[in-house]
Amino acid sequence: MDSPALVLLLRLVHLFAGIFWVGGMFVVMLFVLPAQRSLADEGRFMRELMVARKLSTWFGVAAGLTVLAGFALYHRNIVVSDGRWASTPMAMTLGVGAVASLVAMIVGGAVSGRSQRRIAALAQRLAAAGAPPTPEQRQELATLQRRAMLGARLTLGLLVLATLTMAVARYL
Repeated sequence: MDSPALVLLLRLVHLFAGIFWVGGMFVVMLFVLPAQRSLADEGRFMRELMVARKLSTWFGVAAGLTVLAGFALYHRNIVVSDGRWASTPMAMTLGVGAVASLVAMIVGGAVSGRSQRRIAALAQRLAAAGAPPTPEQRQELATLQRRAMLGARLTLGLLVLATLTMAVARYL
């Protein structure tokens, strides 16, 4: 596990998957979800983005790779230091970031991801019916959009915390 090539690979995976995950969440949170709500397109756009283009799958892969590579790097530092590294301020700060990113992954999938999948399914049913949505369907869509936005806000907040801890850990 102490191979320099493996450590470099894990760092690159952690870095680039994390950039995609955090950057993508910023774009979705600040631009995509507000645009979706203002257009009132009955979820067609989100169905295309999340299901047809598989953005939710890409987010899940990026989140998983980020967390797994980060935990592998953390574990490596503990092993090569015979456990001494774990009690350093750097390790504790990175641990906070690791927990935040793990919770972000869970919230992102369970709240935002689930809501976006339900929006996409509703959009599919509406497209198949070929009729405008009923008031109940519009209400369901609005509820799902609010839930997706809440999940995105929580996920993004946790990811910002994780990113900040990763950025400052070595200076503590």
